[in-house]
This record gives sequence, structure tokens and C-alpha cells, in this order.
Amino acid sequence: MSAGKARSFAFSDEGDDPFALEHISEHHDCPPIESTYRNSGGNASCTSNKSGDQNDMRRIYVHDDDRVLIKVVHFGHPTSVGIEIDDKGETYVGCRARRAGPRAWIYFQPETVRAAIVTCGGLCPGLNDVIRQTVFSLEVYGVKEILGLQYGFRGFADKKYPPIMLSRKIVQRINMVGGSFLGVSRGCPPLDDIVDKLEWKISMFFVIGGNGSHAGASAIYEKCQARKLKMVVVGIPKTIDNDIQILDKTFGFDTAVEEAQRAINAAYIEASSAYNGVGIVKLMGRQSGYITMYATIASGQVDIVLIPEVPFLLDTQYGVLEYMKKRLEQFGICVVVIAEGAGQDLLEGVGGTDASGNPILGDVGKWFYGKVKAYFASIKFAVDVKYIDPTYMIRARACNSSDHIFCSILGQNAVHGAFAGYTNVTVGVVNTHYCFLPIPEVIRKPRMVDPNSNMYHRCVTSTGQPEFQIPTCTTEAAGGKSSSGGWSAAGGSKAVVAPHGPPERKKSLSLKLDMVASSKLDMVASSGDVKSCESSSSVNNSCKSSENNKSSDRSITSCQSDGQQMHDANCPMAQHNIAARSKCHDPMCPVTHKY
Repeated sequence: MSAGKARSFAFSDEGDDPFALEHISEHHDCPPIESTYRNSGGNASCTSNKSGDQNDMRRIYVHDDDRVLIKVVHFGHPTSVGIEIDDKGETYVGCRARRAGPRAWIYFQPETVRAAIVTCGGLCPGLNDVIRQTVFSLEVYGVKEILGLQYGFRGFADKKYPPIMLSRKIVQRINMVGGSFLGVSRGCPPLDDIVDKLEWKISMFFVIGGNGSHAGASAIYEKCQARKLKMVVVGIPKTIDNDIQILDKTFGFDTAVEEAQRAINAAYIEASSAYNGVGIVKLMGRQSGYITMYATIASGQVDIVLIPEVPFLLDTQYGVLEYMKKRLEQFGICVVVIAEGAGQDLLEGVGGTDASGNPILGDVGKWFYGKVKAYFASIKFAVDVKYIDPTYMIRARACNSSDHIFCSILGQNAVHGAFAGYTNVTVGVVNTHYCFLPIPEVIRKPRMVDPNSNMYHRCVTSTGQPEFQIPTCTTEAAGGKSSSGGWSAAGGSKAVVAPHGPPERKKSLSLKLDMVASSKLDMVASSGDVKSCESSSSVNNSCKSSENNKSSDRSITSCQSDGQQMHDANCPMAQHNIAARSKCHDPMCPVTHKY
């Protein structure tokens, strides 16, 4: 391809781009050099080796103008499910994110790079996989010094836990177990103390954590910029709740759903084996009910699912307890799955935030268990209630094969982004493509389940549950407030646009086929053309479909007797059409030669 044609592919920036990325060359003198990625020694450019293998390796690079479309659906109406409206009442346009992957030009000399890796927050399946692949990728580029900071951001301040020197040999097998090889902790020491340590000639800082950890990483970036440190900060999203917006999913989520549905199935076995058995499972999800929703669908044995995004009534005839009673009376079993953040408006004495900035929640699982026991005791209805909380079993296990692969790609792309010079960015998958995204944009607000989404409706279709809301708009409602008998989408308001009407359709294909069959029958009747009749598949199909309207084994004699009532003039089973036919059918055809 000529240079002129190549330039025609250049990305055209259209005004303010919310997904524009910070680059180290904007603040420091960093001339680009040819990439050392996939070079056997890591010290020379690809062009220094003219072997066929090295030339082929040059085909793996991603062009810096590659973009991934974030909003891929073109919505046809403001009431269409899944539509997103901005503050101005307009539909969000299709923004584009920068595609992740190795670049042909990098902005660091690998032999001079000192990288640091930290894991923050709680445990999550796949942490060790990300650490491992980050180390592997750094070594492939040619990096010799890789530090692992112990116990999150605390490792910057606690002298009892100095950094660990990491290498391929040290991290080779850590993916075989759960937890974090480096350890985790919540909270963050003073930013100045952290940046003081980053002045140990650290040029790449990788932060593996959730929303709070990414907020800390962004703040560290700002401090480093103020001190004019030549360093890039790259995040890798870690949240078992899958609550980081824009991204398709975060690592560990698939494993969490797999383990959670095991707990649900165990609750079902316990409940189904008992007289009036009730199984209650509490799953993770402070603000987002993704694990609860997906595990419910995966199990298929759930009668009631309760998530933070959807309020519910506990008492009254429309509440959860009354519905549980009906299920037990009808089936003798009821399985309830509740997210840890659900029903917090019904609990008392909760509030505040933890060291990571997450809201402190009441234990809704034990509270709900107590309410169920008390309710059925009050109405003298014998029940056998089992309560399961698999939180730490889910968090501590090693990830499944899907997350093994996912974590490996995230760790590799984080290193590619760092060498490409991007900073204050995170890496994730958007519409099945891996992208670099600005940290401030992805942590702007948590991702939550939209109760009006297709996925949530799939979930409640699986359970068959009602809304657990008073279906009036004037009198009663949860908490004494008026209710419209439903709820609004997460982070938005109810649509005020009237639902769209039925679309205009062309004449149905069946009418066209009837017309074709009719014209061919007329030709057969007038000309007696045996071959035309034999080749007319539409006639035979029409013949068979007429029989199937009554019964597959309906006899021709019965059809003939009431033919004047059930067949129109063009139907091949009408008596006058049967009489006009030649004896051209095979023995299996319902219109045989005896007619």
C-alpha cells in the first residue's frame, strides 16, 4: 500500500473527545524508538535482525489511530430498551476508544525501566494471573527490574514489608492458586509518601484494583505530574462485582458467577430435600447486582432474586414474604438469592464508608433470614430454612479457564499501553475489543444493573417473580411514597415518550406463496402438464400445511367430506382442484391417484 493510501486511514478527531488519553510525550522529552516487543534479546530493534521470523513479527503491531466504537447499537426510538439519554435529553453518540495492543514505536528504553506492581482492595479470582502476565510481558520487552509492592498502597509506607523483586522464575506458578501473591489491603497512606517512594526511579506503575484503587492511581498521577516525574500510571480493573462502567466485564467475574451458582444449587438441594424447604443465598454486590443476576440465570433454580438497583417490599400482600408463602403452598420449596447491597433502605443503623470509600452495609443476609423465620412462625407455617453465604469461597478461589485467558490479555495490554507512553489510563474489553481508556472516565460513576434492560428481564423471566411493589399510582407505596408500580432505569428517569407503534410491514410471504401456488394449479388444471405438477414444491407444501391445521394423520376422505367448509377455491385440497388433477403423484402424497 502506498503512503498516500495509508494516510487516508488516519483517525479524525471530532471535537471534544471524552476518551482522549494522556501521553508522556506531552510533558517530557521522549523520542519514540522502535519497539523491542517479541525481540529475542530485548535490546535491539526488530530491523536489526533481517530474518524472516523477525520481519513476520512486525505484523503484530496495532496502529495508534485504531479505534473501537463504544456505542454500537443504533436505536430506533427513545423508548427502545437499552437506550441511553444524556443530560440534554439527547441520545448518546457513538464514542470511540483507542484500541489496545503492542505498538511499533515505544517511548521507553527497556533496559532503563524500573516497573512497580501493586494489588489493592479485596481479593478477586485472577489477581495472580494478572501479576504473572505483567511480569512476563515486561521481560519480553527487555525490562530487568520489576518491583512487587506488598499489601496494596500500604507497601509504600510500611517498612516491615519492602518491595519484592519479581521475575518469570518467581511468578511462574502463582496462577495455580487464588488470592494475591503480593497481598492486598484497603485504604491509602498520604499521597506524598507514595510519590516519595515512586521517585526511586520508577518509570512504570501498574495498579490492579477497583474504582477506589483507580481513583487513587489517578490522584498519584496528578502528584507525579506536579513533581514532573517521568512515569506512566496504568490501571488494570479488578472488581468482582463487575461495576466499572463502559467495560464489558472485569476479570474474576466469570469465575464468581460460576462459584455463586454452585452455592445456589446447593441451597436448592437443601430446600428441595426438606418439608417446606427455604434456601437463602447472599452474594456479593454492594451497589451492583451483576453477580446475583447472572448466577440466578446460570442456576435456573431460583424463585426470587433481589438486587440493590430494584427496591422491594417485604411485608403486605405485594411483599416478598407473602410471595414466598404462595410458592411454598404451591411447590413446597422456595429459593431466594439476595445481593449484599439489596434492601439497605429497610435496615437500620448503617451508613458511612470503609477505608476504600465503599459504603458500609448492614448484613442483609442474616437480617432477611431472621425476617423469614419470624414471619412464618407468626402465621404458624412450618418451614425449614437454610442460609448460605459463599462470599469468601468465591473471592479466594483460583479463576477458571475463561478468566485465566482474560487476565493474561489484560496484563499484556497494560504493559503495551505503558510502553506506548499512555498514562492515567486503564485497560479493558469494550464490545469484545481490548481498549485503553482514561481512568477519570471509567470511575466517573459505578456501573449498575438497569432494571429496564433485557438482561434483568431475562432474569425475572427465569424466576417468574412479580415486582414486589404496590401496583397503584395514587395511594400506597414503599416507605409511604407514591409509586407508579415500577421503577426507573439506574441513573436515569422514566421515559416520558409514548411507546412506539407497530411498524409497517410488507405483505406477508405466505400470501405471495399462496398466489404462486394458485397460479401454478390453474396452469396444471388447464394444460394437464404432469411435469409442472410434479415440480411444484409450493403446491405440495401448501397441501401439507392444510392437513396440519387439523391433524397430521387426517385422512383424505375426511378432508374431502368437509372440504367445501374448510378450503377456499385455490386450495389444492378443494374437491374441484383434486378432480382436475392428473394422476401424477407418488404413493406418499396425500393427493393420490385414486382421486
